[in-house]
Amino acid sequence: MFDLDMFTDGLGLLLKGKLFLDSAFVFRQAILGILIGAFALVCLGKLGVPMTFAVPAAALFAGMLQPLLFKDIKFR
Repeated sequence: MFDLDMFTDGLGLLLKGKLFLDSAFVFRQAILGILIGAFALVCLGKLGVPMTFAVPAAALFAGMLQPLLFKDIKFR
């Protein structure tokens, strides 16, 4: 069900900078996703939406953006 060897190999490649062809692109897209999620949370908070609804809604929105942000990732 969960392959620990594959996880540790992937993590090792990520930390060495050898998992992605363009690591800067991946980190830039991740930062963009985090900023969009934070912006959605702040906007919902400013609208007076209770935090018990705003946090899951912003997380869902940011999570739905991930496939769009990471569609062009190239692996080694």
